[in-house]
Amino acid sequence: MKSLRDWDSAGWGFFGFSFLVCFIPMAIWLPSVFIESDDNSAAVPYVFAAVVAVTAGGIITVIANTILQRLAAKREESGTDSGEEG
Repeated sequence: MKSLRDWDSAGWGFFGFSFLVCFIPMAIWLPSVFIESDDNSAAVPYVFAAVVAVTAGGIITVIANTILQRLAAKREESGTDSGEEG
């Protein structure tokens, strides 16, 4: 398993985790906010929560990737790559 210093990007696992972190509170909160009517399906708040959570998870993953790439660039500039020996 890679240590945190060896990561060069946040992948699908990180995206899935950030999606769940965003989706669970929204799935609990949004049904109480939506006004129920005969026109709305019971799934509407959960689909809306999923769309917002995918967007938020994507933004969080992009931010994490940007940070990791900048840290990797700084490591390359200083020549202290963790993979080098001696």
